[in-house]
Amino acid sequence: MNLKKLMQHKKAKGVIKIDADTWMVLESKGWYIWSRKKGRKTQKIQLTNKTDTTLLKLLYLLAPTLAGIKPASTISITSEEREGRLSLITWKSGKHSIMQRLHPLRYISLIKGENRELILFYNPESLKRLLEREDVKRFFNRIGYPTDSISNFLKALRERCKLINSIPPESGVILGIPLKDVLGYMEQQQTKPTAIKGWRIYGNPQPSLEVYKSYKKIQRKAIELIKLTSIDQAIDTLNRTKISA
Repeated sequence: MNLKKLMQHKKAKGVIKIDADTWMVLESKGWYIWSRKKGRKTQKIQLTNKTDTTLLKLLYLLAPTLAGIKPASTISITSEEREGRLSLITWKSGKHSIMQRLHPLRYISLIKGENRELILFYNPESLKRLLEREDVKRFFNRIGYPTDSISNFLKALRERCKLINSIPPESGVILGIPLKDVLGYMEQQQTKPTAIKGWRIYGNPQPSLEVYKSYKKIQRKAIELIKLTSIDQAIDTLNRTKISA
């Protein structure tokens, strides 16, 4: 069963694609893991409330950031109320408890609208290391960002987001895109991207592809952890995971 058929499946109320062959599907009685290789439901994931459902999705989406290999991730939250989706109402009412469980991640709202909010979730230790890198520091200083502290950097980023009502391309660096690819995109070089895998890749594609693979690897690890243990224990394990991007 492909993703389109899963979405049309009468019992499916929400779908998270894990990889080419595996999905998490929300049905009336809870979350299941679906595997195309096995062609059937492989395991039910026990959840107790909306916060758990929210955490399940956030755990998968933020797994590379929780593990510290991706400094930050953005998630767009809308006012649309649909089971299995993080809505503005759920976020606003439960964000404090959600963030306690997503420790050590922190967040900042980059763009706020009437029906939409763009949230940046970041790993303080990972982001600090990135901003201390000389090449990254030079890049951001050259375009007017302070790098003396995470707080000052994020304030500047939020101001730029407000100015253009969008997230600027340079933010790709803190979102785990290699600097060379961000530069290639911003400088609009004559050469075409050498690959597209999660983002536009410029120059030698191999290092960038390895980074992309490391993100997908840790997301798959998150799903395997969910099968075996509780969401909180899965988050704790990801926090202690050491993987080189």
